[in-house]
Amino acid sequence: MDVATLLINLLSGAGAAQLTGKLVPGISLGGLGNVLAGLVGGGVGGQVLANLLAGGTGLDIASQIVGSGIGGSLLTAIVGMLRQTFQR
Repeated sequence: MDVATLLINLLSGAGAAQLTGKLVPGISLGGLGNVLAGLVGGGVGGQVLANLLAGGTGLDIASQIVGSGIGGSLLTAIVGMLRQTFQR
């Protein structure tokens, strides 16, 4: 994996997490929390997608953006729902 791919994964994960927080405010972790969850989810999501679909080889940029965006959104939603559950 090269640095450009990693940056694409991290940035699209963070962007998708912010969008998820804005669209579903009940699970939002706040600005910084959404970004941090998105960075982790985007990095992991992009790598999982690359390994599952292409056997570890590089994917095109659109696939990287979609995979890491989904990963960032999912992790933000999961952490947000867990936070809501345990705050009660």
